Formats: sequence, structure tokens, C-alpha cells
Amino acid sequence: WRQGFGYGGFYSVDDDLAILDAKPNACGMLVGALSAPPREELIREAADGLRREALELEGVPLAYDLDESNHFVDACELDETYSDDPLLRIPEEIFVIHSSGHEHRRVSPFGPGLYIDESPELQAMATRHDTPWGELSVLSGDEGRAYHRFCERIQRFNADRRSLYGERLFGAFQPLLNATHQGFRRPGQHYLGAYWFEHETQLFPLTLGPDQPVYLLRPRRNFSREVLDK
Repeated sequence: WRQGFGYGGFYSVDDDLAILDAKPNACGMLVGALSAPPREELIREAADGLRREALELEGVPLAYDLDESNHFVDACELDETYSDDPLLRIPEEIFVIHSSGHEHRRVSPFGPGLYIDESPELQAMATRHDTPWGELSVLSGDEGRAYHRFCERIQRFNADRRSLYGERLFGAFQPLLNATHQGFRRPGQHYLGAYWFEHETQLFPLTLGPDQPVYLLRPRRNFSREVLDK
């Protein structure tokens, strides 16, 4: 955001310190497995209907955002599996939804709003500091912890939001992943365009472009304890 933060990274600070210029928006990916190939014309019809529909979640009106910026909906069928694990089962049909939503950036029923440059309430609470990354807006102490709780609440909301869109577009599905990649793992631990692998069987989507394959990846240990200690 022209603020010195490297996108595709992770930073950790005290859990009572919230750096607002990183602008956590609970953006993330939903990957769902389908039992049969979806029909493209039906998905496009459903998407057109969602654009016009006054959809709500927890009483909050939703603004369709699946076609803006780098947000997207992909539907894919399995082409090839590269794995040395005979127990690994990759679904034949999947979809991927990338979205965040604008509903909580300026105002929110759950807190002060997410974005420092849009929320008057957040601007009134924040203090400004000169840092090596430029001038940053900060909340600390109880206010910092409360902001982290608010952001985690919105992460849960946006995960449910992605699931709702997945159901309306594709019907019943089995969720493989519904994870935030711009938000908090826990207070003070913020990822910007990155994922945290909780276990070695998790599958994560790598999407390179609309005309490129989607890859489902899982982590593999690449550092020994001895190397990490050094």
C-alpha cells in the first residue's frame, strides 16, 4: 500500500500493538470440492443473479466483489497429480473463490471499521508515529487488542461470506480450505498475501492467472531444527 510493507510476507509485533496502515481486510481463498463438473452457463447465470440480489449475512448487506481487481471465481477439473503419497486424494472437480468485501472498511456493526483511510472512528482513535517505514497510524494497549479482536471477527464473517457465495454459485460442496491471506493469525501476527500452514496435510491453492492451471500444494518441511537454530 505504498507504505513499505512487502506483500507476500508476514510480520510479528507485540499483541497489544496494531499497525493500521497494513490495512487488514480479511481477504482470502475458499477452495471447495464438487461431486460433478459444474456447467459454465449455469454458474454465469448464478453470478449475474448474485450481482442483482440484495444478499445479507448477519444482517449486513453484501456488495458483490467477485469480479473486481484481482478477485475471481475459478472452476477446475483435475488434469494430473504430482505426488509421492499414495494416500493423498485430490478431488476431480474444485472451485476457487478469492474475495474480501467492502462491508466493514469504513463502518461496521462489529467495530470501528478496518481501513485507517476510510474510517473516521479509527482515525480519531489512532496516533501517528515516524518510523523507518514512513509515518504509521497505530493503536496500542486495550485499543490495540480490541482492534485485533474486531479484525478476527471480520475474518470469521468473510469466511462465512465466501462460503455463502460458494453455495449460491455451485450448490453443495466439500470445503477444502477457507483461509485468510490478508489479516491476523493471532493478535500481533499479520500476514500480507501469505498463508500459515497449520499441518502438513493442508492443501493450498496457487493461482497464476486466468489462462494458467490452478495448483493445490501442501507444505513439506524444508529446514531442520539445527538449521533453524543457526
